[in-house]
Order: sequence, then structure tokens, then C-alpha cells
Amino acid sequence: IALFHSCLIKNKINFSDLKTDEQEQKLNILFQKDLSFKNQSIGVIVGMLTIEELQFFNQNTSAYCRRIVTMLKQRIMSTYEL
Repeated sequence: IALFHSCLIKNKINFSDLKTDEQEQKLNILFQKDLSFKNQSIGVIVGMLTIEELQFFNQNTSAYCRRIVTMLKQRIMSTYEL
């Protein structure tokens, strides 16, 4: 969440003022266009894996990266729900 907040500040986005559907659109755009943010977000999660989990992750990286991004989006959106 802190990484997301720093991305919002860097991009001058007032996320909490947006409607829910606009938040989802903005979040999708951030993960698509800001590859630095996307890779840092994935890296934070991968950095917490054990050696065994990392070896499992490396067998199918792209599928797990998609799943991680989906979970991150859900977590960010749940933080902003009223």
C-alpha cells in the first residue's frame, strides 16, 4: 500500500477522490503503463517467498505474475472501499 501511495504522489493522482469504477480504471492503467511500479510491486511479493516457493515461482513466472498483480489490485481496491 505504501508503494502504491508513493506511485500516486509521483504521478499526482488523487485516488480517493475518484469514483470506484474510475479507481479501477486508473489502477489498471498504472499497472499497464508504469512498469517500474508493476515490477516493484511484484518484487516486494517475490522477495517474501521462501527458497522452495521461489523455485516453484520460477517454473511458471508469467502466470504467477498475473496472479500477483490481480491480488494486488484487489488488495488496493479493498483498502479504498467505504
